Order: sequence, then C-alpha cells, then structure tokens
Amino acid sequence: NESYGSAAYWDERYSQEPAGSHFDWFQSYSELSDLIQQHVPLPEAKICVLGCGNSTLSQDMYEAGYHSVVNVDISQVLVERMRTEHPEMTWVQADVRELPFESASFDVAIDKGSVTPLV
Repeated sequence: NESYGSAAYWDERYSQEPAGSHFDWFQSYSELSDLIQQHVPLPEAKICVLGCGNSTLSQDMYEAGYHSVVNVDISQVLVERMRTEHPEMTWVQADVRELPFESASFDVAIDKGSVTPLV
C-alpha cells in the first residue's frame, strides 16, 4: 500500500483508533525474545525501534530489562499518544528515511516492517 509511507495516512489511522490500542505487525516480543536476547545480550544496549507504531514490542522489551529504548514513528499522533501512555521510554516523530540521530547513536536498530512501504 503506497499510503503506508505517508505521515498523513498514519496520523489519520491512529487518530481513529482508541487510546490504548495495540497491534503487532508480523511477530510479538514473545516470539522474538530469544532472537533479541541472542543478538542484544546486554540490557543496557542503546536500542532504536524503527517504525514502532503501537506495537507492544518496546514495552515488552522494557519490561524484560531493556531500558534504553528510543522509539521512532512517522506519525505525530501516535508519538504523542505513546509518550503519554509510556513516558518511561523515548518517543521520536521522524521518517526512517531521514533520522535525526548522529551516526553510531545506537547499539542496535530493530525494524519489524517499516521498510515494506518504502520499496
């Protein structure tokens, strides 16, 4: 869907969803936890979750001990909502094609599907 690369599409979509809604594209943390722990063994790792959406991945990772998580999404509506729901983590509105971070700011970046609408 070409609309998936548009901030306006996601702002509209998230503005219609009730607060507290969550949706995991592809797989949840419980399905990925072994893989994440294998490749990110240190809980103090600086992690960037690209195209985080309203997935519970970040929250589940936080509960598993990963406390240095920066979540990035193109939707300002979503980012504002998630900042309110989960102030313990960092939420940044940005397009994954133009990230506002210095090179090597993170130990690992996790992307569960934000690349799909870009190809």
